[in-house]
Amino acid sequence: MNYTESLAYLDSLGKFGIKLGMERIEGLLRELGNPEQKIKTVHVTGAHGLLAFLVVWWGIFLPAAWRLAYHGRSLWLKAMGRGYVLATVGIIVGGLTDHVYFNTQMGLCFWTLGGLTMLCKKLNEEDD
Repeated sequence: MNYTESLAYLDSLGKFGIKLGMERIEGLLRELGNPEQKIKTVHVTGAHGLLAFLVVWWGIFLPAAWRLAYHGRSLWLKAMGRGYVLATVGIIVGGLTDHVYFNTQMGLCFWTLGGLTMLCKKLNEEDD
């Protein structure tokens, strides 16, 4: 399949409800008042980004999950900690076997589970 045939194929997918491009998400963000422009963020890439990511992962989230896994006050808190530890193992194994070490879906999963782990850690400490 050459470039022209590829474009024709992608255009043919539109009849099945697939709309390529960013117009729909940009319209949604516009309707919501462009919240992405109101949040101040720093996008760090390269070696510094990797180092920052590893510090957060190995220095904050993973120790919190480890404590929850073995010292959680309830079964669901222990399960959350163990799940995060196992997810970490899964990400490492996936990174060794996949050509994309950390894609968008994995990033979303990582930050969601990390946030939930920190919330569970806080709930566990409040039980003391």
